[in-house]
Amino acid sequence: MKREINADSILDYLAAGFAGFIIKTTEAKRAEEVLFGLLDEAKRKDGGKYNVVTWDLESAPVKEKEPLWPIRNMIDLPQYSILILHNYHWFLDKPPAIQAIQNALEKFKSEGKAIIVITPFPDVPIEIRKDFMLLELPLPEEKSIRESMHHIAMSVDKKDLLDKESEPVVQAAKGLTQTEIENTLSLSVATTGEFDVKVINQQKIQTIEKSGLIEVLRTEKTFDDIRGYDQIKQVVGTMIPKPSAKGVL
Repeated sequence: MKREINADSILDYLAAGFAGFIIKTTEAKRAEEVLFGLLDEAKRKDGGKYNVVTWDLESAPVKEKEPLWPIRNMIDLPQYSILILHNYHWFLDKPPAIQAIQNALEKFKSEGKAIIVITPFPDVPIEIRKDFMLLELPLPEEKSIRESMHHIAMSVDKKDLLDKESEPVVQAAKGLTQTEIENTLSLSVATTGEFDVKVINQQKIQTIEKSGLIEVLRTEKTFDDIRGYDQIKQVVGTMIPKPSAKGVL
């Protein structure tokens, strides 16, 4: 079951006693920022705050790099502690980790504790699958895209970039991650001197091609070059400009 990360989901799940979460995303940093923001502002039913700790293999001190260490250490943390694990899918399917998590989660429920795994690979071993709620970090919305445009324009001292019509750029950038948005907008300014929709669309093409699922064929042809299918072209042409449109197959 998937839900977007927001105050109405993860905070309610925590209040209900859920102890295991998988956050599916390639944007680990942004996911952590979202979680810290939610948990820092949240108040439990008893009025207290959550204690949040993080672990990743690189940042952990030498004595804490052993994959089972954060799970075992969690037992000694105070009630209502939240453990955020980065890229724990590297260890999640190993028998020792499965058993440690299985033993710990039952106890965590009664203590208001929880484990949150941030990973691009949300596969959970069947032994503990029922104990984890699968959430998904939503892609940046229009507000975040506009903030990125403002930040980049200010960083290159080109405030006039913000005076131009921004809606086509914002709509073109939808569907990209925060990192992709920032990189693409910066590349666009560096190569064309403005926020160029063509540069953004090129980045989208690369993203699709890197997935290996679809081949993108570049062409100069337009709907005007297609004979017949007038009704289909009319329907598709009506759908594409709509802000709610996710795509057309």
